[in-house]
Amino acid sequence: MAVGALVVLIRSAGASQWTEFERVLVISAPVVLLYALACGRRSASEDSGPPREAAPWRSVLLVTAAVLSPFALLSLLHWLGVDTRKWSVQAAIAVATALLAFVGARRARAPYAVLIAGLALLIAWLIVWSKIVHHPSAGDYRWFLASGAVLLFLAAAGLAATGSLGVGEMTIAGAIGAVLAGAIGIVVGGFASLLALVAVGSVHGSGSAVETTATSDGNTPKTPGLFSVEQPRPSGRQPSLQTLFGNNGPFGIHSGLQHLGWDLYLLVVSILLIWVGSRLKTRGLGYVGGVGLLAFAISVGVQIAKLEGGHSPGHSLLGWPVILVALGLLALLAPVVSSRRR
Repeated sequence: MAVGALVVLIRSAGASQWTEFERVLVISAPVVLLYALACGRRSASEDSGPPREAAPWRSVLLVTAAVLSPFALLSLLHWLGVDTRKWSVQAAIAVATALLAFVGARRARAPYAVLIAGLALLIAWLIVWSKIVHHPSAGDYRWFLASGAVLLFLAAAGLAATGSLGVGEMTIAGAIGAVLAGAIGIVVGGFASLLALVAVGSVHGSGSAVETTATSDGNTPKTPGLFSVEQPRPSGRQPSLQTLFGNNGPFGIHSGLQHLGWDLYLLVVSILLIWVGSRLKTRGLGYVGGVGLLAFAISVGVQIAKLEGGHSPGHSLLGWPVILVALGLLALLAPVVSSRRR
């Protein structure tokens, strides 16, 4: 139902035979139906089960309705004549989605929907701060994500203090924000590195001159052969990504690339998430931490920080490889040392 409603919504965009009201009905009907079924009266068999656990079908229907709800709200507001391109409207839709998911989670006893609520609140946080800060850079979005993650962790602590459900799911939402704060530079830096290589290659290609040679009589120049193209002269160090993609660069992209500080942040946060997840037996935190470690490995393996400075990646085993192996050995030896002291 959900996928079919989305397909109809996409296909009907711009079609003259579809009215806005019909589009609203197409996407809103599944949301209302699935939400009502998920939050409906519990059966006797459900009441005899675990008190804080929903039947699996309720969780599936509630999460589906929560994911569809922002599309339904967008269609409804557009039909009512509200300008949905405004940041305030988009933030309000994200907050409304979070409220629907959280209320539904409490009603249906389905904690999975709390994760949707946390992510929706994080999106609303990003929307608001992207408007407060004039032309935010990717680096600014790092701090938006990090601060939003802290607020979600505090919200999870509040849920735990009140004995509410969804503590682990709200914590996972905060973990996603924390990891994204450290990994966003990997995406931006990797994409910028690729564009920089293409840009430098095109500059060299357009600036290469074709050498002509004279005939034996010295009068008529000879047409160069197919492969007689002059190689571009070495220009020293390649332009840095900051030069090409910085605020004043030719591409005008705000820089938010990876560097040592954010690599270290990503490593520490990812290990903490795996540790906390193993202690609290929350697998989601371990999964997010594992993804963060993978992003860290890609960052220091590809050496995005060096590419940012315009340097070529090296093959030395010094630096991060030695540090990581040493830390791993120390961590493995720590329990042995502590047991001997006892």
